[in-house]
Amino acid sequence: MEMLIKKAQKGDEEAFIKAINEYMTAMYKVARTRLKSEDDIGDAIQDTILAAYKGLNQLIKPQYFRTWITKILINKCNDIVQRNGQVVY
Repeated sequence: MEMLIKKAQKGDEEAFIKAINEYMTAMYKVARTRLKSEDDIGDAIQDTILAAYKGLNQLIKPQYFRTWITKILINKCNDIVQRNGQVVY
């Protein structure tokens, strides 16, 4: 996985897509714990992928890609919760 991320950081879009596909199920599960609406979950994941793609060069240690993208996802979910005025217990 680390090699895939390094390739993606060098501009290989296919490598980025493969990396995202590896974690798509995990990202869905994380978003599902924070959000109730399938639309909101889709929005959070989409926003996360876009933010990760734009900020990929900011990732210093490629071995922490999963942690990094999960943190982005949680922040995007929190933004949606705040925007909708929902409270998740």
